[in-house]
Amino acid sequence: MFDVPIDLQVQKDEQVTPWKVDNWNSPILGEYNWKSALAISLNCAAANVAMKMGTMQMADGLEKSGAYSNLTNDENLSHLGWPYTLGVSDNSIGNMATMYSTFANGGLRVNTAPITSIKDGEGNPIYTYVERPGTRQRVFSTKVAEEIVDALGNNIYRPSGETNPIWKPILQEPGEKAFFAKTGTAEPTEAGRHSWTVGATDDIAIAVYVHSDSNSTASGLNCAAPLFRKIKKGLEG
Repeated sequence: MFDVPIDLQVQKDEQVTPWKVDNWNSPILGEYNWKSALAISLNCAAANVAMKMGTMQMADGLEKSGAYSNLTNDENLSHLGWPYTLGVSDNSIGNMATMYSTFANGGLRVNTAPITSIKDGEGNPIYTYVERPGTRQRVFSTKVAEEIVDALGNNIYRPSGETNPIWKPILQEPGEKAFFAKTGTAEPTEAGRHSWTVGATDDIAIAVYVHSDSNSTASGLNCAAPLFRKIKKGLEG
């Protein structure tokens, strides 16, 4: 994989606008291991891969995995094109959780169930979620899913390696199930700054979104990730 800057002219509506991609808080690294590029969020590397794939193949994978709905029929696809790679369109944390659970389940899309059970005041079950047979759909090959899980669930692809003091408690500590996870931070706007952390195992998906003031230094790693960690510990008892 090559991490090189991108400077293109992109068609949007009837206007041609520049699309320049740089890495956020990271130098341009040239030829680079793709798993490390994904783990440390190299924008240029991701954009270069998307350009080789093509917008329709990219959109098809995003839609089938649950990240977006009706993306291949969305007129915004032709308007935004490559910038979709870096998340220029609004999305929901529910969709992101579904996408990550697809990788966690070997490339099979499993629709998330926010409510798994409801009990009355005496502890008697009122509702229990049961997955309907035949609802799982193959989106990615098992090999592709396993490689993504390895890239985002193994500290060796992040700075400081296996001893990384920040990522180690997010992914796994002794006696816990191993999660794979990713953080993200949007460029600040007048409306504020957005940060998130999403991760999953084969039976749990957690997505945390944080909105903060535009002048804030909040990021996915220092703001959303600690909340992700608390939720993860609470679910594991």
